[in-house]
Amino acid sequence: MGSTLYLIDTFNEQLNGAVRSLDTAYTTKDITGNYAIALRDEVPLTGTPTTKADLLTRKHLGLLALHPGFPNIVFDDGQDATGWNLGAAFTSGYFGDRGSIRVTSAESVTVPLVSTPAQAVLYWEAFLYTDSLPRDGISQRVYEEQAASVFTVQVSFDGGLTFIAMQEGVIETIPPANQGSQLVVRFTSGLSVKTGLGSWALIY
Repeated sequence: MGSTLYLIDTFNEQLNGAVRSLDTAYTTKDITGNYAIALRDEVPLTGTPTTKADLLTRKHLGLLALHPGFPNIVFDDGQDATGWNLGAAFTSGYFGDRGSIRVTSAESVTVPLVSTPAQAVLYWEAFLYTDSLPRDGISQRVYEEQAASVFTVQVSFDGGLTFIAMQEGVIETIPPANQGSQLVVRFTSGLSVKTGLGSWALIY
């Protein structure tokens, strides 16, 4: 997967432009002084975003446009901890601001849906940050995209009573016994370190 990284200033949250990050999948990019919001190549972006909020809106509208037969989208933009059930026994990780959510496992809060879907498709982003501070140099931050499959993802449509496995970007049929309109999403990293989790979005 190729992506473009939109760079957001760590201190004042202004949009500092975009860099072509990954001509070859899962390579690294120096983003020192910024944090990143990733936009995969296949997502259409209408117009030029001018602020972080504008970028996030256009990004998720672009994801929805990938699936014209599906009218709805819900998402967590990954910018803070408000979308996560921090009291759940399942949840383990660091839940900071400015795109700094890194988890071993994580459970979302319950998200109400406007309908009961029979099919849905889920998207998410995985990454690692490497920060270094040499004694005789300047600090550096490197973004490394990870395959979405480093996370195992379980999704509940009935408020956490039952869960089904979902793969990233795949239209999944929800068995009738698992259908509902109360969404909970669980992520489990397969890496040995806490893994960055960008935004997630369910299209239904």
